Amino acid sequence: MKIGERFKAIFEEYERDPEFWAADASLGFTLALQQRMKQIGMSKADLARSLDTSQAYVTKLFRGQTNYTVVTMVKLAHAVGCR
Repeated sequence: MKIGERFKAIFEEYERDPEFWAADASLGFTLALQQRMKQIGMSKADLARSLDTSQAYVTKLFRGQTNYTVVTMVKLAHAVGCR
């Protein structure tokens, strides 16, 4: 099997995996959150204060070291003025 064919087979396998799509959704949310924070001039420290949480927790969120719950996503969105 050629390298291109193998890569395609691997990618097709991942596309069927719900974990792949969950990671994609989490990454997309994180990137959108970072863009919004940049737009409004909000730092990670500001975000932590608005959520009444630690900067360490916010850092973990941005590093992908914790899974987002829907409630957490809503809180984060509201903290940056989004729904």
